Amino acid sequence: MARVEDASSAQRERGAANANTQGAAESPEIAEADRREAEAFEAYLEGTGDGAAEFDELRRVLAAVGEMEPVQAPVDFYDQVTRKLRRRRLLSGEAAAAGLVSMPFQVISVLAILAVGALYLLAELDRDQRPLQREPSVKGDSEGKAREVTRGAP
Repeated sequence: MARVEDASSAQRERGAANANTQGAAESPEIAEADRREAEAFEAYLEGTGDGAAEFDELRRVLAAVGEMEPVQAPVDFYDQVTRKLRRRRLLSGEAAAAGLVSMPFQVISVLAILAVGALYLLAELDRDQRPLQREPSVKGDSEGKAREVTRGAP
């Protein structure tokens, strides 16, 4: 029964807070709507054990938070954060410089791979001794000349 009374008092406090924030007195319609809402909430709490347990736990958490003292950051908090941010920027700058040093090596590696691929292609073409033949063009070639040169069938 204490739960129901707590819920009712919470509803009344909420209604009073709403009236204070709106700067006007509650009308009878709003009071009736709040009363019906409080009754529906009480019926819900009585009907479900889980809902009542959650409501009690929520009330305890809110009470514990309300009893806590205000938390303040340390005096040198701003300076510590600024130092950490500067240090992070410096480290990222060093990483950028290392990236500039490694970039030419990456380019050289890609060029070496392309050169090896081109040499392999030339070696395969030398190994295949079939004569080159022209393929007829598909469209747009008025003189009948082929646009590509490929090896024909043996």
